[in-house]
Amino acid sequence: MLEDSQCAADAAVNAANKVINQDKVHFIIGEVCSGASIPVSEIANREKVIQITPASTNPSVTVDASGKTKPYIFRTVFIDSYQGRVAANFAFTDLKAKKVFFLFDQGNDYSSGLTATFKAEFQKLGGKVAGEEGYTKTDSDFSAILAKVKASGAEAVYLPDYYNIAKVKDALAKIDYKAVCGHIVYDAQHNPQLGAIVVSIKNGKATFLSHVTI
Repeated sequence: MLEDSQCAADAAVNAANKVINQDKVHFIIGEVCSGASIPVSEIANREKVIQITPASTNPSVTVDASGKTKPYIFRTVFIDSYQGRVAANFAFTDLKAKKVFFLFDQGNDYSSGLTATFKAEFQKLGGKVAGEEGYTKTDSDFSAILAKVKASGAEAVYLPDYYNIAKVKDALAKIDYKAVCGHIVYDAQHNPQLGAIVVSIKNGKATFLSHVTI
């Protein structure tokens, strides 16, 4: 059975209810996005249907609000706390960045989760937060945010989000900065849209961290 959950909570819930209640499946493979996997996991766990996600890294996918493990829910990747720590150490140690500006999708569990774990580890290492700004997936004008990035004195920008927000990366590529970009793995890295960010006016490169490279 195939259902398109659209990387969206509502669509994912509808898809999960259909395949469980109507199609009577015993296993679910997916979702990719944490924001969609989390509500699906609540349904699947309650109905004792095994769910395996290949890419959702938010801890809430497999652990409920009380901190208890959801026995029917599994993932084949690590979680935000690991990925965020590795990215923070890379920025601080390898890129020698001491001030980082954070850009994240405030409605995206993956993006906000990685931002929180990176920031905590980066500050623990002695790094400073140059600033942080949230945006939404429907935003198209990033001029005000980018002005803040440019004025912040940041030595790196951390942008953990999916490939389909290439418009953010296009805008960032116009700034004089070193970019540390956390990215979901799946097939996102291979999308042609990503070519737009592999530009940095001053440094000539960007760095992608993902499930593949970590």
